[in-house]
Amino acid sequence: MSIKKKLSEKKEEKHLADGMIRLSRSVKATSELRKTVKYLTKEVEDLTRDLSLSIGTSGLKPIKVPRKKRKTKNHLTPVVLWSDHHIEEVVPPEQTNFLNSYGPEESESRFNRLVEETERMIKRDSSLGNVSEAVIWLGGDFISGHIHDDLIEATAMAPLEAGHLVYQRLMGGLEYLSSALPLDRFYIPTSYGNHGRITSGKPRIATAASHNIEQAIYRSMARDLKDDDRFVFDCQPTRLKILDLHGFKIRFSHGDDIRYQGGTGGFHAPLVNQVRRWNQETQVDLDCLGHYHTFVDLRFALMNGSLIGHSEYSRKFGFEVPQQVYFVVDHSKNLRSGTYPIWVD
Repeated sequence: MSIKKKLSEKKEEKHLADGMIRLSRSVKATSELRKTVKYLTKEVEDLTRDLSLSIGTSGLKPIKVPRKKRKTKNHLTPVVLWSDHHIEEVVPPEQTNFLNSYGPEESESRFNRLVEETERMIKRDSSLGNVSEAVIWLGGDFISGHIHDDLIEATAMAPLEAGHLVYQRLMGGLEYLSSALPLDRFYIPTSYGNHGRITSGKPRIATAASHNIEQAIYRSMARDLKDDDRFVFDCQPTRLKILDLHGFKIRFSHGDDIRYQGGTGGFHAPLVNQVRRWNQETQVDLDCLGHYHTFVDLRFALMNGSLIGHSEYSRKFGFEVPQQVYFVVDHSKNLRSGTYPIWVD
């Protein structure tokens, strides 16, 4: 091979080697360039996001709720509605499609639960405000009595026997609360129900209290607790009982004055009309009633539930679990604050 040819081959090999070196450098540069572009793209995205947030929150400050000095606790008065216990009435489970059953044993356990829950709720509100007194309304129909023929068959004992049992339970409940709660006063307004009457036929009007077992129970309770000045009873023989709680007026009545016949508007229309008529005599802030075994919470009135719960009587008003009503009067605003059902089953 001639020297010229060898030199040509060497030159070609060198040129090829130089090309491979340049290609390698180009690939490396391209990879680095891609990494650089990726990094710069991320930087631009971060700066764009930061700029958007800066523009959107320009001039705004973080939310900061200032800590206020604790003020004196508000003066609160708890009010609990006890009514419509029907302690001796028997409700077989098959009568309500096994949604409820009732009798003297169930009435005792539900009453005990009512007393315990009353204590718990008053203690809870005592931690939130200044509570030195409570109101316990005894609203009637604690017995079913024998005012209808079918009740003779549907009750577990005679009316006077049931009355004695009501006396023992209510006295026990009040004495328990007075020992468990460090309150100065328990105000006990009372209302006799329509089931406690001992007369037949239509209910009496002017002399209804004089013919009612529950009215006798209330008077006996007031007599037996007269030496304990924490209990203040109002057993006046009137259908409308008004309690003035430091300017907040509550009117209590059993509720059988409301003539509800299952109309489309429910309780509202007859209740509004009746309250309007009552207010012509005395304007109050709130009416509290029972009788219909239905918890109804309106701005101007409260209807209490019952301890007996669902039965043939209550079915026409709709299903409801056994319950009573608890609420609080806040005297700083002179308004009702917080209304709760007390479930007892």
